[in-house]
Amino acid sequence: MITTIVNTKLFDPFLPGKLISSAHNCVESFEYFSAKYCKIDHPINGTLHLNLNDLQKDMKSSVILNSEDLVEKFYPRQSGKTTFLFAYAVYQALFFHKHVLFATHQNYPNIEYEKLEKLFSEGSELRVLADFITNGIKFIGKNKIEFLNGGSITFIKNNQCITGMSYDLVLVDEFDFMEKTAYELIKTRSTHKVIAFSTANN
Repeated sequence: MITTIVNTKLFDPFLPGKLISSAHNCVESFEYFSAKYCKIDHPINGTLHLNLNDLQKDMKSSVILNSEDLVEKFYPRQSGKTTFLFAYAVYQALFFHKHVLFATHQNYPNIEYEKLEKLFSEGSELRVLADFITNGIKFIGKNKIEFLNGGSITFIKNNQCITGMSYDLVLVDEFDFMEKTAYELIKTRSTHKVIAFSTANN
């Protein structure tokens, strides 16, 4: 573990304690995790930390306070739906060992994977934290990341076959634009909860 930290060139005598404290704060608060460890690329302001906007805070409430197995909700365009779902996927896989399916109606899986690769690049804050609390990344490929703690995220688009696979958590981006049969199949892959956000398709 210490070797991993040293290799990131971020080591100081107090780093393990700081990481334990930060990990605890993350478990207690998704908003803390997103603001400290998730980043977005703004077209004008460059790379920014993900401080949830008002609509994303509503998404968080919808997810955390709703005990139903299926949460479907509509939000306007450019409200940060995809970014929120992406950050929540990482959060659940990293801290709660969840097998997460992230499904979308377009070619976003490739885009989300690129974000994932950047977030977990060697030496990044999130990579240091992930190595510390999960012992590292077991596998990272074109559409999947697996942590040594057992958590994972799989990215698909709606016409990909997922028969036979099941997930603790299914996140669906822009469900109202998906083929109905594909969306219904995706929902059956969850063993616990489906969270689906979309702009209205009308």
